[in-house]
Amino acid sequence: MLPAQVGLVLETIDSDQTTLTFNLSSTCDIAQCPLCGYTSTKIQSRYQRKLNDLPWANHSVQFVLQTRRFFCHNPNCERKVFCERLDQLTSAYARQTTRLNDWLSSLAFALGGRPGARLASKQGLSVSRHKLLRIIRHSVLPNYPIPRILEPV
Repeated sequence: MLPAQVGLVLETIDSDQTTLTFNLSSTCDIAQCPLCGYTSTKIQSRYQRKLNDLPWANHSVQFVLQTRRFFCHNPNCERKVFCERLDQLTSAYARQTTRLNDWLSSLAFALGGRPGARLASKQGLSVSRHKLLRIIRHSVLPNYPIPRILEPV
């Protein structure tokens, strides 16, 4: 369910009628500052981060991550405190996993807004048509040449 190189351990699993919640904590001893690349082992604090993931058997899935903030000891770095990154699982500031984002992107490009939202709902995932259209608008598309207008002969 999770990539092996993420460095997370499963603490508990909670479930109710509609949601599976996986409580995870980080196992990495060091983290790298995203701004300067300096590695640190000194923990400043801990915080909880919630990520939505792909549905499973018509249940929504949520990861509750216990992650940490580290001190950056590089005197030339602008950041004094940084959060550990879980790049294989999600991007910075995201509220969903990378694989859920990829699935929603595929759904948005294949079906569009309303049909995509209906299919997602049948799969156990609540997503609005506006979110799917926003995914399309913010996607980086390949750089194709602009087509010429064909004139009638």
